[in-house]
Amino acid sequence: MLVSDPYRLLLVDDDPAFLDLLQTHLERAADDGVDVSTTTDPTDALAAVEDDAIDCIVSDYSMPERTGLELLAAVRARDERLPFVLLTAEGSERVASDAIDASVTSYLRKDGADSMGALAEHLLDTASDAIRRYHRDAVLDEYLSFVDTVLGALDDVIYVSSPDGTPLYWSDELRDVTGYDDANLSELTAADVVPPTHHDALEATIAAVLDGESVTVRLPLYGDDGGTTPFEFSAAPLYGDDGSVVGIAGIGRDLTERERYERAFEGLQRTAARLLEADDRTAVVDAVTDAVEYVVPVSHSVVYLVEEATERLVPAAATADIADSAPFHYDLTEDTPAVRVYHSGTPEQHAVADIDDGRERGLADAALYVPLGSHGVLVFGLEERSAPARVWTLADILATNATAALDRLERTAALRDRERALAILHARSDDFSRASDPDEVADITVEAAHDVLDAPRVAVYRWDDADGRLRPIAGDGDVPPVDASGGGRLVWEAFVDQHTVVEHDLDAERAPWPDARSAMASPLGDDGVFVAAAPDRSSFGERDAAVADLLVTNATSALERAAREADLRETEVQLRERNRDLQRLNRLNRVIRDIMGALVQADSRGSVLRAVCENLAADDRYALAWIGTLDPDVDVAAWAGEGESFLDYVIERDAEHSRARRAVESGEPVVVEDVLRDPTVADLRREAMARGFRSAITLPLRYNDTDYGVLELYAGVPDAFVGEERDVLVELAAHIANALDTVERSETLLSGGSLELEFALDDVDDPLFALARRADRTLDVDAVAPHDDAWLVYATVDGGADDVLAAAEQSVTVTDADVVRSAADTTLLAFVVSNTPVIEAFADRAATIRHIHATPDGGSVTTVVRPSTDVRAFADAVREYLPSADLSRRATPDTAATPVRHDLGEVLTDRQLETLRAAHANGYFEWPRQRTGEEVASDLGVSGPTFHQHLRKALAAVLDDVLGDPA
Repeated sequence: MLVSDPYRLLLVDDDPAFLDLLQTHLERAADDGVDVSTTTDPTDALAAVEDDAIDCIVSDYSMPERTGLELLAAVRARDERLPFVLLTAEGSERVASDAIDASVTSYLRKDGADSMGALAEHLLDTASDAIRRYHRDAVLDEYLSFVDTVLGALDDVIYVSSPDGTPLYWSDELRDVTGYDDANLSELTAADVVPPTHHDALEATIAAVLDGESVTVRLPLYGDDGGTTPFEFSAAPLYGDDGSVVGIAGIGRDLTERERYERAFEGLQRTAARLLEADDRTAVVDAVTDAVEYVVPVSHSVVYLVEEATERLVPAAATADIADSAPFHYDLTEDTPAVRVYHSGTPEQHAVADIDDGRERGLADAALYVPLGSHGVLVFGLEERSAPARVWTLADILATNATAALDRLERTAALRDRERALAILHARSDDFSRASDPDEVADITVEAAHDVLDAPRVAVYRWDDADGRLRPIAGDGDVPPVDASGGGRLVWEAFVDQHTVVEHDLDAERAPWPDARSAMASPLGDDGVFVAAAPDRSSFGERDAAVADLLVTNATSALERAAREADLRETEVQLRERNRDLQRLNRLNRVIRDIMGALVQADSRGSVLRAVCENLAADDRYALAWIGTLDPDVDVAAWAGEGESFLDYVIERDAEHSRARRAVESGEPVVVEDVLRDPTVADLRREAMARGFRSAITLPLRYNDTDYGVLELYAGVPDAFVGEERDVLVELAAHIANALDTVERSETLLSGGSLELEFALDDVDDPLFALARRADRTLDVDAVAPHDDAWLVYATVDGGADDVLAAAEQSVTVTDADVVRSAADTTLLAFVVSNTPVIEAFADRAATIRHIHATPDGGSVTTVVRPSTDVRAFADAVREYLPSADLSRRATPDTAATPVRHDLGEVLTDRQLETLRAAHANGYFEWPRQRTGEEVASDLGVSGPTFHQHLRKALAAVLDDVLGDPA
């Protein structure tokens, strides 16, 4: 009920009339501030109290069933402070005294007022005051109860004492700390619970507080067992209404845990200093086990560190009580608290009875596992099943400091290792800079890798572009090649993707070695791959990758530099060789120019042969040059140089000269690159070496299927006749053969001897004969001359030539057809013919075409050849081009009338002969001229001045040949 609500007043009396009258007056006097109810039965009043339905009872003293005092006693049994006003008509002191003893709130006489109204007002005032006090006390009790609950929940002691130190109020914590009960504490003073050694401090503190100061002091407290507990007290003065100090209030805090913390922190600080000075893992773990007592006074502890080689947690140190026992080892794959904490990084606590891993832990009831980062686990064996928060905090501090020390050692070791690796790599950089080829770079890389990497197997692969594989060129053991389809795909992946690959738990298909379980592969640019491997599942970390990257960078640079230097050396060699080749070719070109000049001046076969041998032998590079024929034995026609006796020896030992025979039969040169090693000249080796001959070449002299013998050269150095020199000499041999052919034809011309051959042709596939068939006319060709990769032909037909010109217009291979001149019964035509087998079959064999007779059904070709020509072989060669050709006539031509006509090609150039024939065929020399020079020049596709220049030179050459040189 709220105080502002109407008071609930219950009137109890056995007189209903009195109750009605009093209720009426109370309600009238209260102005609706009182809710008045009545009853004649005291039992109803007790029920209302139990239901909390009233705020005050007003009861008559004398009632038949139960007196007012009896009702008061029953109410007090239910509520010690509920307002109860006793009304009585008896003014007995005994009744009043009994009522007061029964804790009555007020006592009023029914006849004490002049009227019922006065009684009602008096009763209303009394009840109102009592009800207000009742509710105020209830609120205060509730507040004090709350305060007691709060103070009771605190671990600190709350106290109030008199100025002399006598306790007036204390919280339950003081009983718990000292062991005294409230009765004992109420009889003690502050000096009774503080040891005498601290009384001076106690008295000074009390005096300071009484002077109005607030003080904090550390004092120990006696307990009922004679022991002391360290406390820190805060004390402040309590002031009375007059401003004087009437008491002391404060808080006392048990310092047992704080001092324990402080001692632990001091110990851990000393341990931290040791850890900072620790220079190896042993010093770290020893400092940790020595510091266990600061965390747990009684503990059986072990420091476990990771052994990477076996992938286990192994004991590195233990407290003295278990140091001689055999601490456990844990595989990192086990499902045990130690391994879980190592992997998760989160501490765990377990009762020993709950750990089911088959290991006996007899000295401990529980175990606290605290991680040491990536290094291991610190395990505390506890004699209590649950460690307090303080132990967890201190254990975490010790583990954190130990982890930091191990991290520092690891970083220091890594730094030292890196410095060592860098020093080794720096020292190796000189080796890399001096390496001149990939194999040497690979060997240095493998040696350096063994120095800086903890890897039992390393290798260097080099890319074989021709084979499409990575081939090992240096390394440990038998390393197979690698490609995209085989084993060792880790190496292939690093090369193709051009990035470092580190892999653990390798399967056999990806491993570079069968026993490798972890590996690291780094590309060496486009040159290959470096690979390191180990049988452990996890042997390569970030440090190895970083060191390997430096090594690979140096190796890659060395390979690239070696490749560049190799390219430079190769380029230099090529340039030197090219320079030598150019010098040799220049020298050879000079020799050839001299020879060609001599060939132009030569007027006989003998002069040609001598000129060739003498000019070749004049070159210091050639020791001996000779030309001979095979008929069937060797016949030396000319020679020059040092070695006449050697030629005699050659002819004597090898009359048929097998090399010369091979050259003539194959039409290809036969080269002896080194006389000392070529088995084909074993019988001549002694004599050749004695004369300083080390290499030789035998060249066939052939022109248009005619063999003129062989040219053989000897040089004083091996490999003198290879490459371009060989090719130039082959071309020289062709010129020599051509010169011999020219001389022979000239000699034939001057002697007047030649052969005339006539071949009958049937159904021949040739543009001339196709033109005859298309026009159904007969063509007689009397002049043929070369013309821009084709042939200029002059042909005569009977009568007009319109049908022939029309047929020529329809032909692809017959062009530029035109009438040169026409007479009453004949017409002379000129046209250009390409791809003509008939003309080319004879022209390619140095034969002069005298006449071609082409009809719609076939025809014939008349040609003139040298008298030395093998007619059968010539005819067989013609039939290779013209299968239907049949030699129908062989005779000696009449050359008296035209002594030069058939051999103009020997004294004129092709262009001069073409010009002369065109002028003659076009009637240029007739009078009057049938065609002008400009018209003939137009047919030839040249200018007029060019035509006249060629014509004058041709006429001069012919006259010189017939009449002789005027000079």
